[in-house]
Amino acid sequence: MNKRIKKKREKNRINEYAELLRGVEVSTEEPVSEEIFAEEAVLEEAEEPVELALEAAEIEEILLEDLRKKNAKDLDYANEDEAIKIKKNRHRAQNCILFIGVGLTMLAMMIYGFAEAWFGPYTFDIALDRPVFVSFLLGEIDIPELETEQESEVDYALELMAEEEMSSEEGTSLEESEATEPETTEEEGPIISDKLAAEYLEYYGEVPFTIGDDVITHYVSWNDNKSHSMYYTSPGVRAVSSVYDYKQVDESYFDNSVIIGDSRIEGLHEYSGWSNATFLYKRGLTVYAMMSKEVQLDRSRRSTVLQTLSERQFENVYIMVGINELGGGTDEKFAEQYRENIEKIRELQPNARIIIMSIMFETREYSDSKPVYNNDNVNAKNVAIAKLANGEDIFYLDVNPCIADPETGVMPESYSFDGVHMKAQYYTYWVDYMYAHGY
Repeated sequence: MNKRIKKKREKNRINEYAELLRGVEVSTEEPVSEEIFAEEAVLEEAEEPVELALEAAEIEEILLEDLRKKNAKDLDYANEDEAIKIKKNRHRAQNCILFIGVGLTMLAMMIYGFAEAWFGPYTFDIALDRPVFVSFLLGEIDIPELETEQESEVDYALELMAEEEMSSEEGTSLEESEATEPETTEEEGPIISDKLAAEYLEYYGEVPFTIGDDVITHYVSWNDNKSHSMYYTSPGVRAVSSVYDYKQVDESYFDNSVIIGDSRIEGLHEYSGWSNATFLYKRGLTVYAMMSKEVQLDRSRRSTVLQTLSERQFENVYIMVGINELGGGTDEKFAEQYRENIEKIRELQPNARIIIMSIMFETREYSDSKPVYNNDNVNAKNVAIAKLANGEDIFYLDVNPCIADPETGVMPESYSFDGVHMKAQYYTYWVDYMYAHGY
């Protein structure tokens, strides 16, 4: 550093001497001797180290000041970065606490639900499409009334007294017995043939009856459980197939038929062998999206129900939906949407028969484990849509008898792999049943 300053000062001094020499006038005086110049040069050389030391100190002070400023600025930057990091870490900690809290809450609800489902007095519908905490929040819980030992003894005593009173009587009157059964009508309705009556007896164990002013829809008894869901009510009866003089048909009968539905209709398409029938199906299809949603048209094409029914006229339109709606909407809402769909189909197919196929029952084991997706709910939906039939060009076809277990009246456990869908080899029973119920 000092060498550079020294060289610079020497250069400046030489320049100053050069300027002085150019500006000196010719003098008559005696020229200055070389000795004087030598003395001045010695003096300047003696003063130069002092000046250089002073200038070096000033420069060093300036450099130190710059260094201090730079260090201060770097420190500010470092402090700012540290503050940002601290702020980010604080946000991360807050978010982690929030997520941990939500996760622990959900985990606690799941553990509580499973514990109560297996060991407690509640029954939850545990499924992928309806998690246990959803069922909990919607109130889909069957809460049994817990009785104390004293209350149980009182009830038992009352039951004994009631039994003794009934046994002491000779019998109830005809009017009293009729009051305990569903109200039947005296109006003239469709005549049940001996053949159909025998079929009803075989399938249901009794001859169907009508209720109130409705002389079209026929019912048999249904001993359902207490309704424990907002999605359905307990009608107390079961709808049977529309009264009609059915005829035996073969595969060709379905050549000019269209069959619309969900995954169960997909199974019928796969295993019926009806190569000329038209199938419109989609897994998870519901009555609410049936007309507009894109569905599978046979194996290779896709279409919508509206488009297909607009392009071709059919003799028969079969419909089966409802298993996917058990947890979505009331019986009335379900039936009303079904009615609207039938009206749209009638506009597009003015001459076709419309056959409402019943929702197939589940297995007993599967049904008993579900507070919503159960056979009581299936039966309630079937009763609601059976009332849409008029017995003329709209019919209700109960397909459950074709696979019913004689003891339970529902799908046998061995017929299904999941409690809802039939195994492939049992679709032949459904096919034969439809062959026996041609129009």
